[in-house]
Amino acid sequence: MPGVRLTRLILAAVLVALVSGCSLLGPWGPPRNAPTLPAEQFPALADREPDVHTSVESLAADGSDVVAIAQVNGRVDLASFWWSSDAGVTWQEGRLSDEAADATQIGESVWGFAAVSVREAGRLWLGLGAKGDDRIAWTSTDGQTWDRQLMTGLDPRRASVGEVVGTPDGFLAVGSLWNEVEQTTAPAVWRSADGITWEAQLLEGEGWLADIAVHDGTMVAVGSHGFDAMTAEGRVREPLLFVSTDAGGTWARQAVPEPAYSGEFVTSLTHVIWTPDGYVAGGQLFSGERGSYRAWTLESADAVSWSPGDVPELTSDQGVVGLAQTESGTFLVATGVQQNTTQIQLFSRSAPGVWERRVTPEVVGERWVNDTLGVGGALLLSVGVSDRIVDEVLWRTDDLAATAWTQFRIPVPEASGARTEPAALLLRDGVLTAWGNVQGATGVWTRGEDGTFGEPRIVRDEPREVFGGIHAGEPGLLMLGSRAGEAQVLFSADGETWEESGPGTFNRVAQYHSSEVSDATWAGDRWIVVGTRSTNGDVRQHALISSSARGASWTPGAGTSVLARGDSFSEDDVATDLEGLENMGRSIGAVATTPSGLLAVGHTTSVDGDRPALWRSDDKATWTLTTLPSEGAAAATAHSVRVEGDRVVVIGYARSTGSTDWAPIVWTSHDGGATFSQGTLGDQGRSGATLLTSSPDHGFVVTVGAWDGGVPTVWRSADGVAWTAEPVTVPNAADGVEAGVQTALIEGDTLHLLMYVTNRLDSVPVIVDVPLA
Repeated sequence: MPGVRLTRLILAAVLVALVSGCSLLGPWGPPRNAPTLPAEQFPALADREPDVHTSVESLAADGSDVVAIAQVNGRVDLASFWWSSDAGVTWQEGRLSDEAADATQIGESVWGFAAVSVREAGRLWLGLGAKGDDRIAWTSTDGQTWDRQLMTGLDPRRASVGEVVGTPDGFLAVGSLWNEVEQTTAPAVWRSADGITWEAQLLEGEGWLADIAVHDGTMVAVGSHGFDAMTAEGRVREPLLFVSTDAGGTWARQAVPEPAYSGEFVTSLTHVIWTPDGYVAGGQLFSGERGSYRAWTLESADAVSWSPGDVPELTSDQGVVGLAQTESGTFLVATGVQQNTTQIQLFSRSAPGVWERRVTPEVVGERWVNDTLGVGGALLLSVGVSDRIVDEVLWRTDDLAATAWTQFRIPVPEASGARTEPAALLLRDGVLTAWGNVQGATGVWTRGEDGTFGEPRIVRDEPREVFGGIHAGEPGLLMLGSRAGEAQVLFSADGETWEESGPGTFNRVAQYHSSEVSDATWAGDRWIVVGTRSTNGDVRQHALISSSARGASWTPGAGTSVLARGDSFSEDDVATDLEGLENMGRSIGAVATTPSGLLAVGHTTSVDGDRPALWRSDDKATWTLTTLPSEGAAAATAHSVRVEGDRVVVIGYARSTGSTDWAPIVWTSHDGGATFSQGTLGDQGRSGATLLTSSPDHGFVVTVGAWDGGVPTVWRSADGVAWTAEPVTVPNAADGVEAGVQTALIEGDTLHLLMYVTNRLDSVPVIVDVPLA
């Protein structure tokens, strides 16, 4: 996706230079703790932008001093620290201490929170990061040099955090805690003196807290509670409001008055701030008058009596994404959908409960807001725009009317490599090709007779188009992916000219509708694609199955039975083998051809969790849903299927009761998929990605990534029951190097593994060949 640039309203200055003496190497300094990676095998295009950008994920301020916690989004994610002493007019680069750089692990990314604690001993700045199950605290006393420690007391397998703020005593976080026994989520508040060690405090009831505002000894926390099913009163989600008047010692839940236009169907509070006039909260609710979602506010002068406010409804699917207080006044930032594109809307508060529209810079593409901050008389917005490539920028204004803006883009480190990210392998006329992202476009690399890949050829270069996979069949090639968030399939007879499936092919293009395709197969006389579609956000998910003789026009599959009728949204709608209802979701991950017909695998969803599922069809048009065995599993899903003669192997993941870990699970059939038995991959426990492939000569092969990024394992089986394992030789293996397998393909007696070998600063895709004979 090539370059997007902001068009200017009145851009008083474009800040592209750093303070004198600052380096462009990023906060990592010299390349400490970064072992050498393999040589590049997949060349980039020298005349194309690298498709690497830096996003400001969170902002914090004290006085005119501002800290920005940013992330470099390239082939790896890198935390980046920035400091301003003039309310965001100019910026300079921070860095990790040598000890922090040495301790940093591969894949540590920004968690999206920043705060400052102003105490007698001085200020303590805090930024949060994440890697897998670890949560990381970056702390600094000057906002410029940062230390790193692993956090305790916030287990991400149970704890979900909505916001972090600073207090004179340290830091507060709000969110929720999951109770595995009760299968419920409770609102929670955590305290920390140093940002490293945290202690939880559970609040009453169920739900999740999204934000907290603190002033003197009064604290206000807001959030929402989603019901498993619509209540008798017609509620699906209700707002939460908790107040503490003793600095968080005790909390009381307060009733939330809603505006007259509320449908009292789905209502949430997502943001809250303190202003000189009291507290202002904001969120989203479903308007009964308009039949769509809109932004709303809730205000109180004393944190006791609350009144709803009115935000002008400018677009559909509107919601508050930021609140900020400056010396000029109170600002509200919302997003809404117009012509299938998210817009940014800015309002200033002219009186209690009254908001006036302000103007923001005009941009082209999908937009979002990472964070909003008031500092002195200035308003800062961290904004992202996606059209062909992603462009992320800090907008700044100190004008209440918001008619004059400046912008600052954080530079990308010079050492960042271009985003060449092959994702799929395909044999074409006996030649190995690799397909994937070429600096924001879809491209293909071809391996020559000398065994090296040449310069990539751009295949598609369209805005908001994402590559998802490539498949070969008798008529030609079928490319899977998405465009503007909707499933897209493209057919080519020659690999040069492509026919698009077009909007609405796999689902109606409408509000709260979506679709994605996950797999495809050539079934002798037609293409079959499978995936998931939704007609009501995450409430109603349906299995997507569609067929096409050539790949241009598509016919949806049909279920064979009506399995249930009616839910909270309609008494007349039905659940079939493919169609879902509320708490009766369906999702398909893969499809394959057997001697007796077609098999698709995936999972169903209910209030009891995910269960592995199988769909059968003997006419390639109608489908019957059955379940796969999952004895001893609290939840399980299936994602891949391969067929060799009468032998069928299905791979998925399962989680045992009382555990948060997911491990591979195997199902095997020796009668063409008529019956299946449940098994495992030997003693393989918690794992990374699992990839299933097969061939007539070598049976079934499963490549399993290590959960900690260590050495992947290749499991082999002739019958899908008895498995043997051997480790993969990782190029440039060393401490501080991790490896992950993206995809696998068998050619003759060789297993080609497309792997990414990674240190903390970069990730290089390579082909590793594993002999099978």
